[in-house]
Amino acid sequence: MATIPLQLAQRCHSSFRQATADALTELADTNNILVNGLSLATNSTASQTDGVHPNAVGSPEWATAIAPLVSV
Repeated sequence: MATIPLQLAQRCHSSFRQATADALTELADTNNILVNGLSLATNSTASQTDGVHPNAVGSPEWATAIAPLVSV
């Protein structure tokens, strides 16, 4: 399986990420939580098979990172 270098994915999606952040900020709704997915994994090679999406190693890392943000 081919992998996408994380730096390439960041560049390709940076404008989309910024537009999403801007839209959520404009909504000012406390029920919406913006999570920077790029900051969730500690090791992109071991935890993301394609360089973007979490695999069996990355999923628990993401869950641990997201838990404090979504706990009620």
